[in-house]
Amino acid sequence: MCTHPCDPYTLESRRHPLYYSEVNDKSRGLLPFRVWQLFDLMVEAVRNDDPVEFIAAVGVMAHYVGDACQPLHISYKFNGDPDHLENGAPRGFGVHEAYESAMLNHHAPEILEKLNNLLGIASGQPGMHGLTDFAVTGHDAAVRVVDLMRTAFNTISPDAIIDTFVEEPDRMYERHGKQTIELLAQGARYLAMIWESAWRAGGGKLTSLAGAEPEALAHKYLDTTWAQSFTLDHIGTVLNGQPTSANNRDARSNTRPSRRRSIPNSPTRSRLPIRPKRKHAIKKKKS
Repeated sequence: MCTHPCDPYTLESRRHPLYYSEVNDKSRGLLPFRVWQLFDLMVEAVRNDDPVEFIAAVGVMAHYVGDACQPLHISYKFNGDPDHLENGAPRGFGVHEAYESAMLNHHAPEILEKLNNLLGIASGQPGMHGLTDFAVTGHDAAVRVVDLMRTAFNTISPDAIIDTFVEEPDRMYERHGKQTIELLAQGARYLAMIWESAWRAGGGKLTSLAGAEPEALAHKYLDTTWAQSFTLDHIGTVLNGQPTSANNRDARSNTRPSRRRSIPNSPTRSRLPIRPKRKHAIKKKKS
């Protein structure tokens, strides 16, 4: 029996295009698979004692795992409810900026203090993630990050955030601040656990990060052939342990620009390949 909410036997990139078609969702997000891809890169970096490669992959992964712990980033209701239109726009249009930018920026000092307290981070002392269910493979890491997504939905419903924005926008932090901070803390824990998992899976051979100079990292990030982001139909070709379907044979000619730089405001950039029902329980596939 699978011990994770995400069934490992169904977390395959080749299955998700069919799922999206089934639920009529055009977003086709692939966040867990990018985490899988980056985890593989990190493991190889540890084996090769390559601090630049490791830190570069760590940095990119942080964005994806950060998105995974925020309900609006992983919901098709990312900027309002498209199932309920008001004056031709999704109900609550503009909620994304109000919740993830305005609310966080306005309360940043308080949020940071409470977040550090939750994580047990004191001045000059590192915190510990406290998780023991380490990922062994990139697939494991993808499963863990879907677990985190489910936690986000179970903690704060996107519908609740939209309702607050529409009905009482000035009470956004009062209503959702505490839970948002809890999710930020959980995202940080999962990210640290996945980083440590990659180090363990690589044999722990990387003992120093001293060689990861800013210039070397910048050179890595600016290389558009490094850690390329593929479409959902083709990312299977770069995932260790991922079955490769016939649709993946020409993947190299069907890549996206690396790390989404050309579409920084794209609403599809990080959404979950699991579309929630209206009350945001995870939608099950039809039998």
